[in-house]
Amino acid sequence: LAAATFRRSDWLDAAREAYDFVLGTMSRDGRLAHAWRDGKSVYPGLATDYAAMIKASLALHAATQDPAYLARAEELAATLRRHHWDDASPGYFLPADDAEALILRPRSTTDEATPSANSVMAANLIRLWRLTGDDTYRADADAIIGAAPIADNLFAAAGMLSALDLRLGAVDLVLVSPAGNADGALLSAARDAWTPNVVFSLHEQSATLPAGHPASGKTAVDGRVTAYVCRGETCSLPVTDAAALVAELRRSDPA
Repeated sequence: LAAATFRRSDWLDAAREAYDFVLGTMSRDGRLAHAWRDGKSVYPGLATDYAAMIKASLALHAATQDPAYLARAEELAATLRRHHWDDASPGYFLPADDAEALILRPRSTTDEATPSANSVMAANLIRLWRLTGDDTYRADADAIIGAAPIADNLFAAAGMLSALDLRLGAVDLVLVSPAGNADGALLSAARDAWTPNVVFSLHEQSATLPAGHPASGKTAVDGRVTAYVCRGETCSLPVTDAAALVAELRRSDPA
């Protein structure tokens, strides 16, 4: 998202190149490898690899609004759940179910030098839920957060606390454009007022979101690009002015 925030197309190009390399060279039969060097890979990937690539997919979707990135995030999330989900305790095992057998199949409930797969995925699932309206993502995110031993070690739970903050304070920024392209002034205003809790999506003609999503069916007003800012299950009135959009995004949640 730094590329979009600072208007650096070269940063975006670099992000795309790295992303395409991982999905191309470091993937096999739709699944990720853990590492690659000189044509040799460590396969299959770990839960942390999937969590990071899903986060990358969502970041590229936010920066470009290319629906292919959102679709890939959903594909990777489905693969991760199929091969890593722990039915006994909500969350993800580190190795896949078909990886080399271990005496104990490890999973991490806390962050270490890097955030755990479970804390990264909790935030990813919340974004997927807000972008698609699919409540199964919300259910898994809530289950992971609810099962996390946050009170045991707050310092090792920073990632999960960040996911909880997103769960409680996510702000949907939905732009509806008659032509499918975001108005420069509105988009620039949105970038200037960006926070980590903003979930941005662009739609043509009307917001094509499931009926349960608060912005479902929202339309452009008077043929102009129109923004809706949604918190929880309530959306703002339609906004077509850049300054008004900034004010709405910066408005404190009345709750």
